[in-house]
Amino acid sequence: MRRFFVSEIDEHAEALARERALGLELICFCDARRLEDGDFVRAQAARLEGLTGRAMHAPYFELSPCAIDPLIRAVAMYRMRQAAQVCAQIGARRMIVHSGYAPQVYFPEWFVPKSIEFWRELLDGLPGDFELMVENVLDVGPEPMRAVCDGVDDPRLGVCLDVGHANVYSNVPVEAWIGALGARIRHVHLHNNSGERDEHACLHAGSMDMRRVLEKLDACAPEAAISIESVDAAACLCELSDGGYLR
Repeated sequence: MRRFFVSEIDEHAEALARERALGLELICFCDARRLEDGDFVRAQAARLEGLTGRAMHAPYFELSPCAIDPLIRAVAMYRMRQAAQVCAQIGARRMIVHSGYAPQVYFPEWFVPKSIEFWRELLDGLPGDFELMVENVLDVGPEPMRAVCDGVDDPRLGVCLDVGHANVYSNVPVEAWIGALGARIRHVHLHNNSGERDEHACLHAGSMDMRRVLEKLDACAPEAAISIESVDAAACLCELSDGGYLR
């Protein structure tokens, strides 16, 4: 059975997760400064009591895991290790990280080997039950992410497919992303948009046919967890329930 999460991009996410017995995906640590605030970390751990499904989005501002400059890479590694430690403190074992790809900056011949090297080194110091999900943002197609995932070749690393990002920043149809990545997709950020900007809209409110997206996920990545990353998660949950995807 699929696991479902609600992302805190909706301010009512925690209440929805408790009401529907779903997991919660924290985004409060996207700002790396909060990793160093012990009181804040302890407060997050306390408020998560009673939630069995926990995922955490790692920081990403100014961080480049595919960096060529060793000093920039060192900062990114420091923050990712710090984020993984916070994950353990709050009882989460799944961390979502951005790929760091930037078009016309990191060409595939740089992005792929540097990313493989970075994620392997990070995973070397993490527990065997820790899961790292690499998310597409500005990525223009699925092939580099597929090459990174295969190159790392560690069951603890998977892909977080953000269908909204793929719809805005890539000319490759979302269904083609799913087909290319297949079971490498272990986490999904589900939301819709017009294809012009990253609106995080309801499932029906955008240019993607979400029924076809969900059918493709069922066919190619049936074990992937789905995180509702919409500003109106309640409406999305109703749509999923009406469609028979969520009880």
